[in-house]
Amino acid sequence: MRADRPEITGAPDPAGLPTPAGLPDSTERAARPDCPSLCLVCGFDYRDQPPADWPWGPAGTDPSFGFCVCCGTEFGYADATLAGSRRARKAWAEGGHRWHDPAARSENFDPAEQLKALPDRIR
Repeated sequence: MRADRPEITGAPDPAGLPTPAGLPDSTERAARPDCPSLCLVCGFDYRDQPPADWPWGPAGTDPSFGFCVCCGTEFGYADATLAGSRRARKAWAEGGHRWHDPAARSENFDPAEQLKALPDRIR
């Protein structure tokens, strides 16, 4: 194995890509009991919304299948697994952190600050 590539372990993700060592495989559901009001892709916090409108509900177990106003992720689809959340986050970053609903963007939006809200295990 080349030193510049991570060791590959675990099950392949649905796209057939192997999982780097140390990361959960793509079939691990993205549990969120510690952050039910956050979008796991961009870190947008829905805490000012009624808990029933949070991305995965107040318990963090039931997706709303709505779309994040910030990154456009459909809750319960791209963010259903940790690997899916990471892939969607990478795509959002590569797209320039563009807002799905520009009218909802705050004047002081800072993607790096917003992403700090995500627990380390999700990043």
